[in-house]
Amino acid sequence: MLTAVAAIAVVSAEIGARLAGLHRPLIYERTSYGYRVVPGQNARLLNRTASYDEHGLRSTPFSGQPGDGQLRILCIGDSITNGGLRVDQSETWPVLLQELLKSRGVDAQVLNASAGGWALENEAGWFAEYGTLHSQIVVFEVGTHDLWQPRSSEETVGTHPAFPDRPPRLALQAAFARYIKPRLSRMVIADPGTAGGEPTMADMQARLGVLRSMVAQARSQGATPMILHVEQPGEHELSTPTVIEAKQNLRSWVVSEGIVYMNTKDAVQRAGGSALFFDPYHPNVEGNRVISALVAETLSPLR
Repeated sequence: MLTAVAAIAVVSAEIGARLAGLHRPLIYERTSYGYRVVPGQNARLLNRTASYDEHGLRSTPFSGQPGDGQLRILCIGDSITNGGLRVDQSETWPVLLQELLKSRGVDAQVLNASAGGWALENEAGWFAEYGTLHSQIVVFEVGTHDLWQPRSSEETVGTHPAFPDRPPRLALQAAFARYIKPRLSRMVIADPGTAGGEPTMADMQARLGVLRSMVAQARSQGATPMILHVEQPGEHELSTPTVIEAKQNLRSWVVSEGIVYMNTKDAVQRAGGSALFFDPYHPNVEGNRVISALVAETLSPLR
């Protein structure tokens, strides 16, 4: 009797986990620049979806040059731009930006090249391989922590619970690896992009050099580069002398180079501050709306 009850409980739990979408997590692959989501995937977690095109971008499929009169925008970033399965595909800030521009009569196509945990070196590696994809504008999303985050290793794939390299046999297997085991073992499974020690000026100078190289590449391919600086809300933003100096260096550089620069701090604070974030790093849906509106307003005089 107990065996039958246990079997029914396990089967019921497996069915529930499959209904939640846990049997089909996003699968990652190792690359020359670290890792990426395997192209051509669709995933769902509860009522939230994620779709990746044949290029591995979390955006609407595209091909070739932009159409006549079409504005193609390439957004490059980490988990802030990607959104993960905390937000639906339709609620990432690049998609919200596309819809906002279209509502204003702009034939916009916004591409999302990103992955959770990417550092600027990972993004630069992807950009060196794929380029602007014929985009007229490239938006480089930079969190303050990106100013010292080291490159995320390809070893993350298949070893970090959030970056599986193969589908699970059972949905319960995925639930155990991703949610239950870390809690039982007190394993830290934070986004790799939020880890790291005390930032140094040498780290920040190196990261700024990577950002410079991406901006130069965008310009060499005929695109207008824009930098979207997403600060952590309120007291979560580090304010050590080193971090303050690094942000000042970033601002001085963008001004000297005539680069379009957007900072989310004031807009986020006006709209609710920390209430617009899931945690100290990642904006929720309302946060994404504020970010997309800021980018759209900045784009207006550039079109």
